[in-house]
Amino acid sequence: MPPFMVSTGLIPKIFSRIQEAKEPEDRYTQNFQEIVLGYGSGQAKTFIPFLKRMGFLEPDGRPTAIYKQFRNPDTAGPAMAKAMRIGFKEIFDRNEYAQDLSDEKLRNLLVEMTGKDKASSTVQKIAATFKSCKSLAD
Repeated sequence: MPPFMVSTGLIPKIFSRIQEAKEPEDRYTQNFQEIVLGYGSGQAKTFIPFLKRMGFLEPDGRPTAIYKQFRNPDTAGPAMAKAMRIGFKEIFDRNEYAQDLSDEKLRNLLVEMTGKDKASSTVQKIAATFKSCKSLAD
C-alpha cells in the first residue's frame, strides 16, 4: 500500500522546515524533528516512517541524497519527484503519468489497488498525501 499521512497539512510545513534547518548531524530522529524543526507531537510522529518510505531517509534515519537534494531550493522539485517515484512506486507502476491524473482518476486507481471503496479514509488519505507531495515536485 502506498504511504500516507493522516494529517496531510503537515507535509508542506515539515518539508519547508527541512529546507530551512540544518541537516541532522547523524540521524533524523524524533528529537531532531521536535527540537530543530518544531514538530514533535501527535501526527508529526508518523512523519519519520513516511520519510523512510519516500526515500528521504535510510532505514536507520540517516539522510539520503534525495534529502540533501531536497534541501537545495534549486533541486527540491526534482528531488520530490524522485522520492514520489520511490514512495508511490505501486501507483506509478500502474500509470507512469500518475502525476497528471485528475483527482477522480487517482482515487479510482487507488480503489483498484487497495480493494477499498472510494469513500474509504485510506483512499482519501493516500490521494491527499500524493497530491500534497506533488505540489512540492517538479
